[in-house]
Amino acid sequence: MLEAFPDHFRGAPRLERVVFRIIPAEITRFNDYKAGNLDVTDIPTGHCRAVKGDPVLKAQVAIWPTLGTHAVRFNVEKPPFNDRRIRLAVAHAIDPSGVVQGLLEGCVIAGKGILPPALPGYNPEVTAPGFDRAKARALLAEAGFPGGPRARTDHVQLQHRRSQPADRRALAGPSSARWGSPSSCGASTGPPI
Repeated sequence: MLEAFPDHFRGAPRLERVVFRIIPAEITRFNDYKAGNLDVTDIPTGHCRAVKGDPVLKAQVAIWPTLGTHAVRFNVEKPPFNDRRIRLAVAHAIDPSGVVQGLLEGCVIAGKGILPPALPGYNPEVTAPGFDRAKARALLAEAGFPGGPRARTDHVQLQHRRSQPADRRALAGPSSARWGSPSSCGASTGPPI
């Protein structure tokens, strides 16, 4: 909690205090916001369209670029991801617009590089590899996976990692990993409202 300092040289603040509550579950935060218990929260994943269509909430929505990203990341020191062709094949196999429009309901923008637009150093001229499943298949075959990755997923584990190490969730276990599936990419929060 931050409390006002009435003797500040620019005068007393307009607010007496600001309380920061830590609420790990995004749907709980959102429900607290709708109940009037919070002044600001994020939109839970999968609720953005509903919020934008809600007669009350749509007037309260504000979407802006943040400093965060969600991405598929690889341990490039272990096979098969130590082979650049495999990493590039995954990049070509995932349709960012499908993830953005489907999973994230068009409430975010697809990244083109490692830096989000709100971060200094962002370069709008950077281009993403582009969605091209034929190119992905060719790269996989060139790297020794002619039948695709489904033939050898015993050593692949996909995880979604957030900023808090204690909040790691496995998205797909070794036997069910499928490269190129939008469901293998995770995002935990939507834009703030």
